[in-house]
Amino acid sequence: MRDIVAGDDKYGDNRDFDRKVHSQGLKRYFYMHNLINFTNPTTDTIEGESPHCPLN
Repeated sequence: MRDIVAGDDKYGDNRDFDRKVHSQGLKRYFYMHNLINFTNPTTDTIEGESPHCPLN
């Protein structure tokens, strides 16, 4: 998993990524995840990937 803080020079200094995010209308800081997972007590682990995340 790759974490990015979009629009933040200190923790997310990636100008190409920032341009891509801003071109989609996002104008402030965003903490981006393209994958999330958690443990469901009944069915074990659940994992999902965002098809709309700019990281994909």
